[in-house]
Amino acid sequence: MRLNALESLSVQIAEQIARSQSSLYLRGIAALDIKSAAALARHRGETLALDGLTSLPNELATALARHRGEGLSLGGLSRLEPGTAAILAEYRGRLALNGVSSLTPAVATELADHRGKSLSLAGIRQLAPETASVLAGYGGDLYLEGLTELTGELSRAFQDFTGKLQLKFHEIRRKRRRQVQREEVGTPFSLFFWLAVAAVLSIAGYELFVFLSELIGSI
Repeated sequence: MRLNALESLSVQIAEQIARSQSSLYLRGIAALDIKSAAALARHRGETLALDGLTSLPNELATALARHRGEGLSLGGLSRLEPGTAAILAEYRGRLALNGVSSLTPAVATELADHRGKSLSLAGIRQLAPETASVLAGYGGDLYLEGLTELTGELSRAFQDFTGKLQLKFHEIRRKRRRQVQREEVGTPFSLFFWLAVAAVLSIAGYELFVFLSELIGSI
């Protein structure tokens, strides 16, 4: 439901549109009161996009972090304080903060604890190795589409990252590679297992042949 032309929202309207099972795009909303935010948080659809918000007091962040849908987009925020980041990290859906252009290690530490499946920080165009090392501890998929590639220290910082890492032109799936390696390690065991089964069947077949031969010879 695209309602980007709306510039204000009453609690009553928020309660009505929150019943939608589809995404809610409310990018024209530049300010939101707590009661309206609490009403929108009951939305159980896909994404709730409030990209018109340029500031996010902790009380408002707490209300929106309770959103029951699948994703929350707050693309109008250009910076985050560690306290606000800690509140948003409690959100259990996909979190998009694509307006944030820089991250301190303190903010990255909070965001790395995000409970949702993915974290999008597409506005980040430069990332310090120290901050990258912190973000690498995130357990979901990480979207850093402002970065074109990872080299040197940045590459080493993400070498143990377990999710999908989406850059501007390509994605990196380190977890999948480790799974393939584990499967390859497991291949010799599987081969030995089936060889052992074949050997047992061969021995059993030979013993059956000998038994039948002796039985026929005794008739």
